[in-house]
Amino acid sequence: MQCGVAGFNLIKSFEGFSPVAYHDQGGRWTLGYGQTGESITEGMTCTMEQACDWLQSSVNTVSDALTRMIKVPVNQNQFDSLVSLAYNIGIGNFSSSSALATLNEGDYDAVPAHMQMWDEVDGIADAGLIRRRAAEVALYQTPVEA
Repeated sequence: MQCGVAGFNLIKSFEGFSPVAYHDQGGRWTLGYGQTGESITEGMTCTMEQACDWLQSSVNTVSDALTRMIKVPVNQNQFDSLVSLAYNIGIGNFSSSSALATLNEGDYDAVPAHMQMWDEVDGIADAGLIRRRAAEVALYQTPVEA
């Protein structure tokens, strides 16, 4: 399964675009739409087109990982919301999260509460993450029209 337009746009909206590398709240160099990693360094720049391409590649990587991890059927909105969560917290954190465990137990209704647990930076609740989790939960709970 691949992340759809709703999930991609959700991620894009919360990451925001920066054409110049900056330190994120976790102290990592970040560029474009939330791209991090050893290749991102001080002074780097990018175009919006490059940033969209990088984001699409990253979202595809996260989608592929979640396709392997999720063991129960999910609809497109549920999948997209979980891709946004995993993109933000990292695939490793998502793989050991109670959100994934709860989903794989088939307790679909309990998943949003577990998603919302990921709202802190350095142990302190963050308003931006609270808004992001609320948007992800809203997408998760939005029925998919046939």
